[in-house]
Amino acid sequence: MVYLFDTYAWIEYLLGSKKGTIVKKIIDNPKNNIITLDSCIAEVYLWCLREGKDFRFSFNLIKNYSSIEQIHLTNWIEAAKIRHENRKKTSRFGIMDAIVLSKQKEIGCEILTGDKHFEDLKNVIFLE
Repeated sequence: MVYLFDTYAWIEYLLGSKKGTIVKKIIDNPKNNIITLDSCIAEVYLWCLREGKDFRFSFNLIKNYSSIEQIHLTNWIEAAKIRHENRKKTSRFGIMDAIVLSKQKEIGCEILTGDKHFEDLKNVIFLE
């Protein structure tokens, strides 16, 4: 199965939390293909700066367990449309959430997250 991990999933894994054990099971299954967006790397770096964590360790771990995909102009344009539509239902639905949905639409995969903005969306495995 193909999974698109968002920042939430990676942070739970890096923390070794209960939710992170669910992430670990997906990572440990050799049949799974894990994708991480390049924007997620920036968000993980920000988290590392804020929390005093080792970014090099975190980045290497993410690179070892997933394929890092770049976000293209077409994704950003689609994300603007997705954000606009989702803001009608959910205030605070951000462009970074929309970019994840844009890439999911392009790839045709499951999103792994615990971000409340994704809780009731299709093709989302929600970490609880």
